[in-house]
Amino acid sequence: RERQKQVAEMQSLFADAEKIQSQGYAFKAIKKYKLVLESTLPDPKKLKDKAKERIEFIQSKIKEKSESNLLNADNLFKQGKIKEAVLTLREAIVYDPDNNEMKDKIEAYSFELTRQVRALYQEAIIEENYGQIENTDTKQGAKEKWKKITDMDLEDGEYYRKAVMKLRRYGVM
Repeated sequence: RERQKQVAEMQSLFADAEKIQSQGYAFKAIKKYKLVLESTLPDPKKLKDKAKERIEFIQSKIKEKSESNLLNADNLFKQGKIKEAVLTLREAIVYDPDNNEMKDKIEAYSFELTRQVRALYQEAIIEENYGQIENTDTKQGAKEKWKKITDMDLEDGEYYRKAVMKLRRYGVM
């Protein structure tokens, strides 16, 4: 009876891990499968082997998805869609938080985006100082540049917030 109880406990551990995996929680499922592997309970149904296979499967899927997202982000960056590249990487880092390559690219792409947006913001401030708020036939006004910044920058970006404040001051937003 005691053995049957322990076998049922092992099956329960494995079933719990499967349930978490089916809900889409990869890292939680890996932890649960590792509990199955580390268990000293009897394993007549070879659940430890299955748990090991599932861990390898989940890790391979995470790696595959990360590589796909890195490639996608690189392509977006090359096309000049830096904001979209950063957002893609931010979304992907949720699934692979230990991926240092992804973290480095987020940082590098964010830095490049900030550099570009800063230059545009500085131009807009100069335009504002010269009274060039609205567009003219030959020149883009400060308002238009601030609108462009809100399109280009991330919503949590420093220059996005500054541009929004300027646009509100002039009644655009």
